Amino acid sequence: MTATTPLPALVSALPFLPSGRRAVVEMVKEFGSATAEELAQALDVTVSGVRQHLQALENQGLVHHVADRSGRGRPRHRYALTVEGQELFPRRYGDLVVGMLDHLESHAPEVAGSYFRQRSQARVRAALPRLEGRALGERVKELAQILMEDGYQAEVTEMEPGTFHLVERNCAVHLMARRDPRTCRSELDFFRAVLPGATVERTHHLLAGERHCAYRIRKA
Repeated sequence: MTATTPLPALVSALPFLPSGRRAVVEMVKEFGSATAEELAQALDVTVSGVRQHLQALENQGLVHHVADRSGRGRPRHRYALTVEGQELFPRRYGDLVVGMLDHLESHAPEVAGSYFRQRSQARVRAALPRLEGRALGERVKELAQILMEDGYQAEVTEMEPGTFHLVERNCAVHLMARRDPRTCRSELDFFRAVLPGATVERTHHLLAGERHCAYRIRKA
């Protein structure tokens, strides 16, 4: 059985797939299930090319196949999206969360306020065991991996010894942040809590009209 290599941040990852794989994923989504031949005909490309994309997508855990034994001859593989593949397509969960927070603010504001504290505390508890006992550079890189898993499309560059530039090219909580600035404050608080002994400053902010959020992290 082939080991899968799951893509991080699946809800936001569809635009980052290579164009050929993205086209195949979108067509599988449209068909529900399809053979390589059906996909090749719909996309007007070669069957061998589609099979290469399907193999890569299957390795990433985004599609799976079952044997179609209908008709004569050898069974054909019919491909469909996995649960992870379905999550490539946004389902407007953000709108649902924002609506729930609006309701809480109107009827139980103290509960809405505690939500951000509890979210931050839960993230800190989950992250600290992965970061403790490492040098700052290793901790920042692992933090970027945690952010990737949370949907942020994060990357790290060491600007100079002991100083790191952490960029989030996708905001996993953008809808919430637009509604409530506490969301962004809780992100910064999270970084500072899991990187004790370091100074964390936000240098770019998506909500300020910039293209991404970014942070400068250096030894205190």
